Amino acid sequence: MSNNKKIKERSYEIVRKYEAKNGRKVDDGNYEKDGYDLKSESPTEIRHIEVKGSQSDTIAWRWLEEKQFQNIQKDSKFFVYIVKKVFSEKPEILELPPEKLKKINFKELKHYVFTKKQLEVCGPWNNV
Repeated sequence: MSNNKKIKERSYEIVRKYEAKNGRKVDDGNYEKDGYDLKSESPTEIRHIEVKGSQSDTIAWRWLEEKQFQNIQKDSKFFVYIVKKVFSEKPEILELPPEKLKKINFKELKHYVFTKKQLEVCGPWNNV
């Protein structure tokens, strides 16, 4: 399992415990198509949670996909949880509810990608 996958899984585990501690039940359904990772419910509230995790103590920036950015604008139940120090004994969560997310002045960046197939024509990989 890659380190990013381990960070993601550990972040989800931390958020599940946090939600349970706060009286909410997490539904582990597949919500990727909806632009978030987990759905959390209590008798009085539903949360659509996008989880961002880091093994570091310092969070310089976090990436949002287009669908997640749209959710900030349209989904009154959309939260972003930033989990840091995921492998420590005392990880921390920054909970960003809709009203705080709407106050952030996001910067839009363009990205360029290349595919595995495109790399194949660039030559052989070198052993190190």
